[in-house]
Amino acid sequence: MKQQLQISKVNNETELVAFRDAMKGILKLGVAEVTFTKKDGDQRIMTCTLSNDILPVVEVVEGVEPKKPRVLKNPNNSLAVYDTNAKGWRSFVVKNVTAVSYETDAE
Repeated sequence: MKQQLQISKVNNETELVAFRDAMKGILKLGVAEVTFTKKDGDQRIMTCTLSNDILPVVEVVEGVEPKKPRVLKNPNNSLAVYDTNAKGWRSFVVKNVTAVSYETDAE
């Protein structure tokens, strides 16, 4: 059954973190369509996930230094997700999200 995450105007840091955590919870369960406004003003619909069952396996090669993790100034402002259509990691600004649609088993 298709569900929508209720989106209201985020007024403070606490609401922003709560909304981001709610999205992360949904994305860890499966695939969702996240609609957001890009920095250039265009609207984008991204099919994405954070589900370990869907994420690609990272191969560790002996003798090769792992990539350094990206350090964000304020990690609550953006969310890095795996784009299932582009087959790569992407991110978006949480406060620019306008819709989140996802499937559930509930009827």
